[in-house]
Amino acid sequence: MAQHSNPAGLSAKARQATPRPATGLRSWSRGRQIYLAVGILACLAGIMIIAFSR
Repeated sequence: MAQHSNPAGLSAKARQATPRPATGLRSWSRGRQIYLAVGILACLAGIMIIAFSR
């Protein structure tokens, strides 16, 4: 009789060894991370200029 508890045909050890896709900032390239950081710093600089110019 066939067992249906493992539909994918993978053992528990094989399922644990399967790498998960990177999520969050780890999936971004180095250039995109730098671009994001520069954008955030530019926004903060703009907010500070507005706040202190009054």
